[in-house]
Amino acid sequence: MNSKIVKSKTVQELEDWLSHEIGSLYSNKLGQQPGEITCQLFEAKLAVVLEESVTHLERMLISANHDRMVHQIRTTLNRSLQTRISHLLEETAGVAVIDFLSSTTFDTRRTGMIIFFEDAPAVTDPYVIPKYKSVKNS
Repeated sequence: MNSKIVKSKTVQELEDWLSHEIGSLYSNKLGQQPGEITCQLFEAKLAVVLEESVTHLERMLISANHDRMVHQIRTTLNRSLQTRISHLLEETAGVAVIDFLSSTTFDTRRTGMIIFFEDAPAVTDPYVIPKYKSVKNS
């Protein structure tokens, strides 16, 4: 997908498409489909929450008290996935990713990501983006 196609999408369509693509990436690369995936665009930022993102192997290692190993594995996985997700977002949104924060909590089995873009992605309805609304209404 290229930025020309994104320009014809609404914010909701873009968020839904990104949720689907990130889920597919997790499924293809980790062999596990996360539970619910939520994407929320905030002007030039994207927040992503993945439920049930901890793999079976990670859960098994945690139950065997190999916490340090699990954290090393997850750090490596997150780095690899960040690169792939950044490329996906740049191709899709047509704007550069300038920073990417990611963390996984094993107790709740959630992964959270905050992605910072160089500029807001072009969508057909930018006025529905929360940050865009608050800036424009002041």
